[in-house]
Amino acid sequence: MESTVDRTGAIRNIPVLAPPLSSTPRLHVHDALFVLHPGYGDASNVLFSLPCVDLIHSPTSPSRSHGVHHRTVLVAAQIVANNAFHGWLALDRQGAQRVSTPLDDVLTGAKYFFIVPDDDLYPVVPSFQDWRFPHDDLPGCWPVVGRAEIVQAAHCVITRFPWSLDRAHIVPAAQTSWFDRNGMSRYGTGVCPNIDDDINRLWLRRDLHTSTFDAFWFTFVPKPAIADADGDSSTATTSAAQIYTLHVLVADHPLFPQLYHDIQLPHLRGVAREYLFARFAQAVFIRVKPFISAKKRRRIARFVANDDKEEVVREELDGDTLFQRYSAGRTRSASPTKRKRGGEDTPISTTLQDEDWSLSVTDSDVDVDNGSRGRKRRRTWEGDPADEITYRPVSPYSVN
Repeated sequence: MESTVDRTGAIRNIPVLAPPLSSTPRLHVHDALFVLHPGYGDASNVLFSLPCVDLIHSPTSPSRSHGVHHRTVLVAAQIVANNAFHGWLALDRQGAQRVSTPLDDVLTGAKYFFIVPDDDLYPVVPSFQDWRFPHDDLPGCWPVVGRAEIVQAAHCVITRFPWSLDRAHIVPAAQTSWFDRNGMSRYGTGVCPNIDDDINRLWLRRDLHTSTFDAFWFTFVPKPAIADADGDSSTATTSAAQIYTLHVLVADHPLFPQLYHDIQLPHLRGVAREYLFARFAQAVFIRVKPFISAKKRRRIARFVANDDKEEVVREELDGDTLFQRYSAGRTRSASPTKRKRGGEDTPISTTLQDEDWSLSVTDSDVDVDNGSRGRKRRRTWEGDPADEITYRPVSPYSVN
């Protein structure tokens, strides 16, 4: 049994062997929270949805009911609306009933409109590849991550496991063209910084890396810091009482959010907050694809960069054009695949149905994270017994 702390302060025990699914509690009242565009009709206005996995801490809410962290929903919508960080969530399409829930509380409704002032038909960025990184306008709630220790023992940043580790890219290496076009190397620390820079890598347990992180089952977002299990919050955060927290983006496997959602990462060091923000954006854009591929006319915004100039092009395209550009002929190859020993290709994940993963991968030695052929280079580290995990008593949130 492995122990870690979630942001409520509870000890989360992660078993080596999964418990029976019958022990999994009901997760939520609503299956998902829907973010709506006010400029389109009710049949075609769902920008994206997020699963309700955040526990509602309220004496008036149903026992063990769930919603979604307000700030996470808001920033996701702002990114999709071409970095409209002045926008807000509302209960009505006119924006008159602005959501009053504090940003670090949980939204309990099933649907919210994202409002951009003075622009009811605001453009939407159709894909991660079309998104311009907001270099000088990053939300202040995204804290700077502390520097890595000179000598840092390798361990999974989520589970603290010290073995069977991969060095995972935060911004996937398959996104090198986006990385270069947006000048993201400026945040690197190497002699010749690029997408393989250490500041764009983190240690993950191998199964979490290849089966869930690569499939965008979760991301990292800032949420309020809590004292660690010993009551010390002095090192829990580096900016405005916010700390990076694992946020689960899929709920069709109930055990996964039960085990991992809301685990805080006070020990996260040596990575760039800009890369964490870009990772969050890519996870969100995957969920925007149904809105773009619905064969409806949409206003979109695309970042175009060439030798002559850089600009965000705003245009209105018909549904067929959008479908051909972002969906047609990509369904089969949208998910990376790996070859079984018998030669049959099986999808690594059905979650990655996004144009950003349109390459068809069929070689058993392809590194999905690195986006290149050849034997995957796995770096592992056998833990020193002196650095073992301290096990703590089981909490009400643990799984047995």
